[in-house]
Order: sequence, then structure tokens, then C-alpha cells
Amino acid sequence: MKGFLAKNSKSYRVPAAIELLGDVLMAQQEYEGARTQFAKLGKAHAPYFKARSAVLTGHAYQAEGKHAEALAAYQQAIQAAAGNTIAQRQILEATLRLGVSQSALGD
Repeated sequence: MKGFLAKNSKSYRVPAAIELLGDVLMAQQEYEGARTQFAKLGKAHAPYFKARSAVLTGHAYQAEGKHAEALAAYQQAIQAAAGNTIAQRQILEATLRLGVSQSALGD
């Protein structure tokens, strides 16, 4: 994935490759590296990618057991997707994952 990203930085497949690389890092329990990759999606101007970045970042925090940080990321995702029909799925995912972290914190 790193090789693909290095050679194809202008490809329309870059967002999917970034997400896949982040997922691989998550599977290896390299949460900080995964969050670094997911943050790259948030640099796009589209609300969808800003929201997706925040959802994935929250998931990385959640997997690491950092639920307070996950809550903040999910709330950021909800705000980023607000009013954007393409990003509505991100609101649903963020809301569901937010509930998991709230539950883990005893709320």
C-alpha cells in the first residue's frame, strides 16, 4: 500500500488505499500509525472525507481503549457530515460507535 501511495498520489483510488493501509495498521495494533493514515483523509475538502476521517480515527481510539478521545472524534464526524447528503452514512456510523464508547465509559 505504501508503494502504491508513493507512486500513484494522483489516483482516484488514494482515499481507499489510505483507508486500507490504516485498517492494516489497526489489525497490527499500530493505532497511532492508523490514526496518522486516517488523518490524511481529513485533509480533503469534501465533508464526506472529513467525516470519514473522524469516524476512522474514533474507531482507532476505541480499539485502543481510549473512549474519551473516541467520543470527541465521533462528535467531530457528526459535525463534519451535518447537512451533507453524501456524508449521512458517516453520521449513522459515528452515532452507533459513539454509543459504544459512552457505554464503555459508563454513560
